[in-house]
Amino acid sequence: MGQSVLFVDLNSGQDNFLRGQTDTFTMVGKCVFDICKIHLSHDNAGVNPSWFVNSVSVSMDFEAVVFNIYEWLAKDEPPYTLSYTGSQCV
Repeated sequence: MGQSVLFVDLNSGQDNFLRGQTDTFTMVGKCVFDICKIHLSHDNAGVNPSWFVNSVSVSMDFEAVVFNIYEWLAKDEPPYTLSYTGSQCV
C-alpha cells in the first residue's frame, strides 16, 4: 500500500463550521482506496476560529469511513492545538 495526500481547501466563502451545523464538502479527484488516516488543521483565522469536530465522514461510492474525533481544534480549548491526526490503519 502506498501513501497519498489530498489537501482540501475548505475556504468556500460561506459560513462554514458554525455551532450545531453539519458542513458537507464535495471533492472530485483520483480514486482513493482504503482510507485509514486523516489529518485536519486550520490557520486560526477569522472572528471565531475555534472548531469543535464531532466526526469526519469520507464517502466514496458505496463505502464510508467515519473518524470519530470529538476534540477542539483551538488555541483556547483543550488540547490547545490547531491540528488533529487520527488513524484506523491496521
